[in-house]
Amino acid sequence: MEQFKKYGGFLTGIFCLLLSVLYFKGSFIQTSRLMTAKYGPDFMPKIYSLALCLLSLALIFQEAKGLNRQEQKTAGKEEKRSEARVALTMGLILLYIVLLKQIGFLIASAFYAALQMIVIQSPKTSKKKYIQYIIFGIAVAAVLTYLFTKVFSVALPAGKLGF
Repeated sequence: MEQFKKYGGFLTGIFCLLLSVLYFKGSFIQTSRLMTAKYGPDFMPKIYSLALCLLSLALIFQEAKGLNRQEQKTAGKEEKRSEARVALTMGLILLYIVLLKQIGFLIASAFYAALQMIVIQSPKTSKKKYIQYIIFGIAVAAVLTYLFTKVFSVALPAGKLGF
């Protein structure tokens, strides 16, 4: 287990690199000859596979240079705090799913975004940032609501309040 902690980032990078190559190979799907669009259904999988490839290469190079070795000294405290953050994030996601139908997309997304930023913040961050998180959560929810309803013409859950 200790060896995996030591080389885990490097092995993850190699695994993701191999996965991106397979994903890119699988993106060459046979499309209909009647389709005349410039970008077919195989376009976005190619973009995603290239992004995954670049990110996995960055992880491999970062691990090869040993940039994360300094952080391993404080790994004990960080792991416990990380596990708590993961559990809180999962709880927030479940709460978001439940609230989505009750209070609607706009309000539930604003609450979720603000609370998620509070969960992932550093413990050293001042409490004054909470107002910024709330404003940012409202802004993100408003922009997403506008994009989905006006630009993409997708109906979002309105909830009992009608938002």
